[in-house]
Amino acid sequence: MGFAKPLSVRSLDHMNPKVTIAVAVYNGAEHIERLARTLFEQTLEEMEFLFVDDKSTDGGMTIVQQVLEEYPSRKPQVRYVFHERNLGISATKRDCFLLSRGEYVIVVDDDDFLDRRMAELLYDKAVEEEADMVVSDFYYYTPKPRYVSFVDQDTPKDTEGIRDAILNRYTWPVIWCRLFKRSLFEENDFVWPVKNLGEDVLISAVSAYYAQKIAYVQEPLYHYFFYGDSWSNRASREHCLAQFESYKANVEIMLDFLAEKHVLHQYDRGVFVSKMRTKNKLLPILTDRETARLWIHTFPEAHREAFLGTSYLASTYRERLWVAAIVMGFFPFVRRRLQGRRLVPNRLVRA
Repeated sequence: MGFAKPLSVRSLDHMNPKVTIAVAVYNGAEHIERLARTLFEQTLEEMEFLFVDDKSTDGGMTIVQQVLEEYPSRKPQVRYVFHERNLGISATKRDCFLLSRGEYVIVVDDDDFLDRRMAELLYDKAVEEEADMVVSDFYYYTPKPRYVSFVDQDTPKDTEGIRDAILNRYTWPVIWCRLFKRSLFEENDFVWPVKNLGEDVLISAVSAYYAQKIAYVQEPLYHYFFYGDSWSNRASREHCLAQFESYKANVEIMLDFLAEKHVLHQYDRGVFVSKMRTKNKLLPILTDRETARLWIHTFPEAHREAFLGTSYLASTYRERLWVAAIVMGFFPFVRRRLQGRRLVPNRLVRA
């Protein structure tokens, strides 16, 4: 991997930033001005802003530099890294973590934006509780905003409660509403995603495992936007197959990691959900026997749990019908003729 010469105004070697906010950038020009302003207006002063550009072609970094002119005090705190070729979102997020210089790191997407207090509130919480990771609530736009609690009201808000919520998939497996201590990635045998879907699932799980202390700020500090035309929401056969293979590769790394640490069975629900969400990347194109066979032979051990239910999944007639239809080769018939809401699998299986 090679990087072009950074365009930062001056060296940051003299700085010891409290927090780095690192942005994974790829053709985000349409929204990046909004993000940049909420970065440069952060209430925390001792910061670094790292933009890792994955060979964009839309001039987004020029927009960032134009916005930066309005915030001259931030210029010494900004650093740019440019990939010489497109490496994908997983490699870009990995570089966001590994090239950061702050004591703590927040990695965000280029089409979202942050509460201007996010870095300060999460950093103060981390210092107060000596935490390796701090999580927050967020807003989810589709396009209207919806408040999302990182964990539900019945979940214990201590380290073990939040860790269990992450690894057992009771919460969103995302990284953008979290602050990480940089030593998590430098001092542990960290494993990184290799494909470009499900990367947050893997990073989320591994960091939760290694974090000795996890804290929680119960405020919505991140604004996440769901765009129907994004890479992860296309439905062509070629794209669905690519999604499936990418997600499967990263889930398999996660399962191997948990097995190596001897905690695989401790997080049975998370394992099951990850397997089913991998399989069901195929649902939009499950119209022929060849694809049905691929679905059947991917994590086949999950079929019994989906069909019969377990202590963490109360299997309903929807799950039983869906699984049986696929296994018996009836899925295309059922899909075409029974499109009513009652026959759609529940969230856990559908994903």
